[in-house]
Amino acid sequence: MPEQIALDEKLEEIFGRKTLEMSNIEKCLVENVLIIVPKCKGTTVSAEKHGNSKERPSKKRKSKDSAPKKARGNLFGGEMQLSEALAEVVGESRLVRTQVVKKIWDYIKKENLQNPSNKREIICDEKLRKVMGKAKLTMFEMNRQLSGHIFKIDELSLSPS
Repeated sequence: MPEQIALDEKLEEIFGRKTLEMSNIEKCLVENVLIIVPKCKGTTVSAEKHGNSKERPSKKRKSKDSAPKKARGNLFGGEMQLSEALAEVVGESRLVRTQVVKKIWDYIKKENLQNPSNKREIICDEKLRKVMGKAKLTMFEMNRQLSGHIFKIDELSLSPS
């Protein structure tokens, strides 16, 4: 005898029975669950009965354009000024933060500075030690150390000389 699955009240209501045979689950789902496929604007049809299925009006969704958009700044802060030590490593004095991280990783891989037994650990050479402040650090600590060497361009013009 095939294995039976007991249905709760909600599923009993949907399938019209108290149990389902394990081997017939897919058949029952196809018969009782409406798969929505766009037919034309404003209507949808069941995927398994394309031509002779009952058309149902689709629910209207709110347009993304209908709500006023909030003004958001650049999530990555735009171009930043780099410290001299960091500029020496990446080769540029101004970069977007994401590019700084990418260039640091390029430098680490080019100079083979990852610990071979633990790839999450970075072993700093002399140039990188000036930026990171230690001989070894994990890749998770790297961003924290970088933050002391990346400045908004506005901050530099406001700071007293």
